[in-house]
Amino acid sequence: MNAISLNSTVINLAKIVGPSIAGILMVKLGTTTCFFINGISFIPVIYGICRIKVKENKLKRNNQNVIKEIKDGIKYIADNDILKFTVLLMIIVCVFSANSEVIIPVFTSEILKMGAKEYSFLLSAFGVGALSGAIFMVLRSKLGLSKIIQIGDAILISITQIFTYFFRQYYIVAILIVFIGFFYLTFLNMSNSILQLNITNEYRGRVMSVYSLITSGSAPIGNSFAGAVMQQAGAGFGYFACGLFTLLLTIALLIMKSKSKNRI
Repeated sequence: MNAISLNSTVINLAKIVGPSIAGILMVKLGTTTCFFINGISFIPVIYGICRIKVKENKLKRNNQNVIKEIKDGIKYIADNDILKFTVLLMIIVCVFSANSEVIIPVFTSEILKMGAKEYSFLLSAFGVGALSGAIFMVLRSKLGLSKIIQIGDAILISITQIFTYFFRQYYIVAILIVFIGFFYLTFLNMSNSILQLNITNEYRGRVMSVYSLITSGSAPIGNSFAGAVMQQAGAGFGYFACGLFTLLLTIALLIMKSKSKNRI
């Protein structure tokens, strides 16, 4: 649990804190410098990978059809109630609540009437929340899995996003974004742990590929939704609509889960 928590923390925190740092550098040093620093940052990573010494492990060749393997993986998830619920909840949260990088710049400009400096600060606020969530998850990792945290995070993300519609004070919005970052990181971390600890090694690669597909592949869909809402209804409705859809769909999923249990 601790290892999975650390792994998930590093991956998800990097996705959040990186843009936050870039926002500050963009204001201080300019956009081109951000690209330069990002390119240079790969050098120690490549060096580190080259220094890793691992024993060669000959894998057994599997001649099974790739399409059939994908179908088997999806069927494996569908037949396991824990995996199915986690995947469906992740789809809801990642599509509708993981759109801060699209919403924050428009919200800063159109609603708060502020510029790049304030925008970078709000991105940093999201990163601070995520970092706090990462520390929290590492500290509680020995306590094991918690569906309460997973479901609670999904609901709290949506409620916090809805609240942003009713505030126009810069620092209050920043505090709300800190909480959004915290709940989002802890949600992804717990969902990753639940998946990892409830699958067999045979299906681990396929199930975690679905996890990666949801966390990364849902961005274009969610960003398009947030962008369309803000274009039609105004920037103030970006977080509000995303939070509302997340809350309603999460409640619907919980009702469906409850009914399925009652039928059994």
